[in-house]
Amino acid sequence: MQHNHVMSAEMLPPPEMNLGKLDQTQVLARPGAIPGLFATFIAACGVARLQRPNWSLPAQLMLGSAWFAAFEGAYVLHTLGHIRSARQVNAPMDRVLFLWGFQANLYKNQDVTPRQHIGRAAGGPLASTLFTVTALPMYALLSRVPVIGALAEAWLLSNSVVLIGSLIPTPHFDVASILRWSVAGRTGEEALGDEAVQQAGSLTIGILLIATFFLLLRGKWRASLLTLIGAVAAAGDLFGLKGGLPG
Repeated sequence: MQHNHVMSAEMLPPPEMNLGKLDQTQVLARPGAIPGLFATFIAACGVARLQRPNWSLPAQLMLGSAWFAAFEGAYVLHTLGHIRSARQVNAPMDRVLFLWGFQANLYKNQDVTPRQHIGRAAGGPLASTLFTVTALPMYALLSRVPVIGALAEAWLLSNSVVLIGSLIPTPHFDVASILRWSVAGRTGEEALGDEAVQQAGSLTIGILLIATFFLLLRGKWRASLLTLIGAVAAAGDLFGLKGGLPG
């Protein structure tokens, strides 16, 4: 979901493939992007089977393809929000890097003010909020229309997932950057901003694990699986990656 992968471009090995430009910003990809996209496609097909269990397998695969396209489209629009907001605060993004299913935002210049860091991070959630909100009436209008209703649902939920992902307070996600630099800007201490992210991330992981337990008690195993995946992903980001990019 977008993730606010704000890394120094010089620290990364050179990517392998040039995919062109997104709003005048270079887009690159590493080989790991291919299995990452394939895993996303498989997950999209799984969602399609859960959402439309009575459809035939070919129809489910077609819907899975639509889910995949909707999610990737929502993700690109989220990244575009980052590009625009970074430019707006005069701290432009240098490159977008596709890897392992993620879109990393790379900035060469890290010597910017807390306000500019926050501006870089805020554009993605704002874009996803806009597209989620505008997708709501479309889904309400079309939800009962065969096939079209399923596509409207895919677009709404894809934007919602990207938005929710960006609000997880661990280092790769947007709200963590906003929290970090808000605290650093007020206190003048970046370490206090990092500490705030650590505390918020740990609290979020705990809440997700508690939610998993209670959902299991109520027999809602699908919802509990989602919260458990969220907890594991957040823990891996907070305690494993610690702000670094997966190779």
